[in-house]
Parts: sequence; C-alpha cells; structure tokens
Amino acid sequence: MGGPDGGGDQRPSTGQNVPQWFYQDWAGEHGPRTLLQLTQALQKGYFTPDLLVRKEGTHRWHTLRDVLDLRQLLRARKHVQPAPDAAAGGTPSRTAVSLEAATAASAAALAGISPRRDGSPATATSAAIPVVSLISGSPGAQDDPITNLFRTPGQEWFYVDMHGEVQGPFSSQKMQRWWTNPLYKDHFSSLKCRRGHHGEFRLLPEIAEEVAAKGPPPESPKQLGYKELINLGKNRESERYVRSGSRKEESDLAKEVEDLKQQVERLEVENEGLRNSQEDTFILRMQVERLLREKAELAREVTMLKREKESLQELLQYAQQFDIADEGVADELIAGEEEWVGEQGLGGSDRATEEWFEELRVASQTVQSGLEDAQA
Repeated sequence: MGGPDGGGDQRPSTGQNVPQWFYQDWAGEHGPRTLLQLTQALQKGYFTPDLLVRKEGTHRWHTLRDVLDLRQLLRARKHVQPAPDAAAGGTPSRTAVSLEAATAASAAALAGISPRRDGSPATATSAAIPVVSLISGSPGAQDDPITNLFRTPGQEWFYVDMHGEVQGPFSSQKMQRWWTNPLYKDHFSSLKCRRGHHGEFRLLPEIAEEVAAKGPPPESPKQLGYKELINLGKNRESERYVRSGSRKEESDLAKEVEDLKQQVERLEVENEGLRNSQEDTFILRMQVERLLREKAELAREVTMLKREKESLQELLQYAQQFDIADEGVADELIAGEEEWVGEQGLGGSDRATEEWFEELRVASQTVQSGLEDAQA
C-alpha cells in the first residue's frame, strides 16, 4: 500500500534547494515533503503533533512537535541579548549559557549526534558497533576454546543465574547448543559456571583459559554408554558360556540383558523428559529476565523524555519573554526554510501541495470509515 500520498511519493518542485523531510504513519514511510507542507497539514488536521518525521540524509526519527519546538527555539535564540564576553572581563549569564547549551543539545539530538557534558556536540559514531568476542578468534568460530570445553562427553555442568540460584545439571551437548546459539551466547558470557558437583563457579572464558594452560588431558580409556556396557557384558557372558557349555546360563543371561535394555530405555525416556522440562524452564527464565531489563530501559527512557520536555518548556517560557521577530536564524537542520517560507507566504501553498492535502483528506476518511466498520 502506497500510503496517504496516493500512487507513490514524488519530490515537490520548489525551484530552490529546500530541505526535504520524510514522515511515517500507519501505512509506512512517505515523502519527501518540506517542513512548511508538514506544518500546513498539521494545521488542517491531517496529522497529529506526534507524527514521526526525519530529515533527508538522516536516519533518526523525531516527532513533528519536537522539530517545530526546536525551530521556535532557534528563532528565539537570535533575539536573546548576548552575554558579556568573558575575555573582555564580563561574566556570562547563567541563563544565556543554559539556553545555548540546551539549544545545541537539542539540535545535536535531532541531527543524530550525542552532546558532550560541556554542551558541544560530539562526533557522531555508527550505531552498529561490532561486538568483540570474549575469546580470541573470529566471532562464531567453530573451534574456540569455550566450544572445546563442551566436546568432552559425560560431563555435567551447573551455573548461577541472576538471582544467585544454582541451575543444573546440564549435559555438555546442551551447553554447547546454548553457547553456539546467538540468542543465549551473550547471556552465558556473564554467567558463572562449574563442571561437576565440586569446585568454584567461574566465567566460561576463565575455565577455558585454565584448561588451555594445563594442556591436553592424558589419554584415558573410552567412556562407554549404557548400550556399549550391555554389549560388553553380553560378549563376556558369551565367552563364559563357551567355556562352561551351559545353555541354561546363556538363556538366563539373555533374559537379564533384555531386562537391562528395557530399564535403560525407560531411564532414557525419563531423562529426556526431565531435560526438556529443564530446558523449557531455562528459556522462560531468560525471557522473563530480558523483559525485566527492557522494562527498566523503557522506564529510564520515559524519565529522560519527561525531563527533556520540562527543560524545553522552561526554555520556551524564557524565550517568549523576548521580542521575537517573524523571521529568525535557523541552524543546519532547517537551513533554507526561512527564505522559501517568506516567498511562499506562511498561509500559502502551491497546487501540488493542495493536491497532496486532498489525498491526505481522502486517506483520513478511508481510515475513519474502516475504524467505524470494525467497531460495528
């Protein structure tokens, strides 16, 4: 679906190098449009102040309200009386410094740059920073030291969860599957684990480093499973039968072996059910922990947004105390907007814009009709 713009987004012809903006609604991303066109659509009721917009060439989304608030701040900034020059012996006004720092921080935030503590924007860095593996070698390597820890069969593993409770035992195969799964690898990197029922809990990289320092383990006889032990016992009893020549002993031995096989199969079924139950419990516990972390992050973000909103409201109240002219000086985010707005007129619009408004009105009516049908 193409969105409210109709059959595809087209760049409006303005005749000048006017900054272009994109917006996102229920139907997807649309644009480009000028900031004046978005403002007029807001005034006509086609959009709400919470509409997400971004400037062409950037990837960070902001609400239309924040962009317009910053525009008003930049206008007020020009008409604030400059503070005395510190180099000339004067002391800069604390309010002027706060307005300067807040304006720079807001502009840097909309431009995708994190401000430093002194209020000046820092150099933007890529958000996709590669995660360095906790162990040497390329990420996801098949023969890393930690993967080798889980290749010895017959070992039992335990770990301490975030609540301080010991979980386990888990087989080496299951630990290896969890470690090689990207969904759980980061979680296990911060958990303290232990091999066997004795010893202290440590991080997996520390255990791998200790094993590597000791060198390869001495050669030991092959560890036998249940079925191999059964076959070995059967062979030994067969040899004894050959020596004794007793068919009755062979029959009794075969019956015992069959009983052992049934017991082993029953134990394997019970153990598999227990392992699956432990694995499901572990996955649910991890999901709950992840949701708790996300909830805490959202709470912090909400608190920060409330503080930023209060700061902007205080700055706007302060800026409104000054005589603000109709035109102001915009920074790089809205460079070129003021001149074009002056030629077009604050209330005027070209024919293409009027056609776009009509498309928005039709789309709004369509959405409203759909909502009424759904409620009916």
